[in-house]
Amino acid sequence: MTAFLKRQKPHHHKRNIVGSILSFIIKFSVVVFIAIDVFFQKIVRLFFIPRYRITGACKKRGECCHHIFFPWYSRYDKIPFFKVIILWWFTRIYDFYEKRFSYEESDKMRYIVFGCHNLQEDGKCADYFLRPRVCRNYPRETFFQKPVLLKGCGFSIEQHPYYQKKEIKK
Repeated sequence: MTAFLKRQKPHHHKRNIVGSILSFIIKFSVVVFIAIDVFFQKIVRLFFIPRYRITGACKKRGECCHHIFFPWYSRYDKIPFFKVIILWWFTRIYDFYEKRFSYEESDKMRYIVFGCHNLQEDGKCADYFLRPRVCRNYPRETFFQKPVLLKGCGFSIEQHPYYQKKEIKK
């Protein structure tokens, strides 16, 4: 899937000083909520064991920064202004850029594909501390579905030993 995705970044929009300050305040405010969310996720993990676990480490190849998939359900098309708000948020607050194509998984589900302006040549993030939640959570460990990884990612997915033992007993 990644072979047809271009790696060129479009021109990065310049912000005026007010836009830069506003973006920083919004990003910093969101980081506080992310910290709270991470805390509660850890509490939930004390009571629920995810079916799959993610192992390995990031290879800093930037695949996840070149191909940021945002789920777009068909019901979103019923609210035209919603896409305008999403695109504004992702491009102005997160510093992403739209790749001008989508990836369709089914009739009801497709993804809008973004890239990130903050990816540096060495594969590191230029705005690491204030990076968006989608970046902090990649790869996202889910409780019921098998997580999806991009090709070439340094992470791998394996079934949690608790569920392996359960299936053997059956």
